[in-house]
Amino acid sequence: MFIIVCLCAAIVCLTIDFKKAKSRHELKIGELNYAIVQMMASNDSQLGQLKLSDELKEKLKTARETIDKDMLAMQYDFVETLSKNKLLD
Repeated sequence: MFIIVCLCAAIVCLTIDFKKAKSRHELKIGELNYAIVQMMASNDSQLGQLKLSDELKEKLKTARETIDKDMLAMQYDFVETLSKNKLLD
């Protein structure tokens, strides 16, 4: 009979210890999930900024190409005007 009582007491102690460990584990999992959600939100924000940066880079590249073409056309016009007015040697 003493062995049965000892075994029941051991089972109760192990069950209580298991529930405490499970509770601590769930708490840690909750904290990790919160950290993951925060990191994902930060990552999404950074990806949005990166996308805007890429779009801005493309717009600046297009604008630079347009300005370069316009400047070259203006230089040709200037040289043509100088040539017509016989100002070039």
